[in-house]
Amino acid sequence: MFFKKKMLFTVVALIGILLLGCSPQESDDFLGEYTGTVVAKVNGVNIGADLLQDTFESMKLRYETEGMDFDSEEGQEALEYLQEMALDQLVQEEVLVQASKEVVSDDALDERLNEIKSQFPSEDEYLEILETQGITEEFVVQNLRIELFMEKQLSDITVTDEELEAAYDLYILQAEQADEEVLSFEEIKANLEHYKIQVKQQDQFEAIIENLMEESEIEKFI
Repeated sequence: MFFKKKMLFTVVALIGILLLGCSPQESDDFLGEYTGTVVAKVNGVNIGADLLQDTFESMKLRYETEGMDFDSEEGQEALEYLQEMALDQLVQEEVLVQASKEVVSDDALDERLNEIKSQFPSEDEYLEILETQGITEEFVVQNLRIELFMEKQLSDITVTDEELEAAYDLYILQAEQADEEVLSFEEIKANLEHYKIQVKQQDQFEAIIENLMEESEIEKFI
């Protein structure tokens, strides 16, 4: 499933993202007086300032690896936006966690977790890697539950022939404008379908998040 490969947590992506998320660099401590307190609530569930700080540092590190200079004037402005993004991300994740608990069974969750563990020589080595990187299995399970929840929500997405034909017409136009060879419909049909499903999944994912946010009681304190 494309969504599973591109938008959520496959074995490689899950471990990679969690390693990055749990290995913050030198802290800017932008929270100041809020450190150790509650920065938001989602349906009565607290989001702590320490978690927000770690999330902010992880996001900051990702941008730095992509070349962002946070010491520049533009970078300083970006930091403020990044702080808002970090809190919004945590709120959205908590909304998803709560929704997924109502949909995803423990059996399905155990099956997916065992799939991940099977990628390691032994469970002891799997746990050792998590411990070395500061990752808890509870956090792994939480993200797997979200993955399974979103797979259920997006499993019925299809692309019609009319949509494929429209996508092919657009491809022809773009190829001709770029003075590139125009491939036949059959040659790129699979790629067009892949792309259209990706777009639909992204749109539906955003709609699901928006609906869950609207239905939730959210309080932010910073």
